[in-house]
Amino acid sequence: METWELAVREHVRELIARYARCADRGAFRELVLLFAEEGILEIDGRAPLRGRLAIQAFLEGVRDSRLRKNGTTYIRHHVSSLAIDVSDPENASAESYFLVLRP
Repeated sequence: METWELAVREHVRELIARYARCADRGAFRELVLLFAEEGILEIDGRAPLRGRLAIQAFLEGVRDSRLRKNGTTYIRHHVSSLAIDVSDPENASAESYFLVLRP
């Protein structure tokens, strides 16, 4: 494995960690900036969310629903089984599992 590929893999790991941290803190404006302008968020069982505005609206809706339902937004994401595929220095994709803890 070449040095550039290791750097790309580390960048992807950091990106996923920042996503989880922003989601846990409810920092959705910061979270959506982790996506390209026309980025896609895919969540199993749901239609893909396309673009930063759609992603932010969905996440804020989930937060607001949780507030109405039980008065809390506490949530923690634990990421595992990260698989990263690197095509070249500018392109990579990743999949992972995450466990969500909430009251």
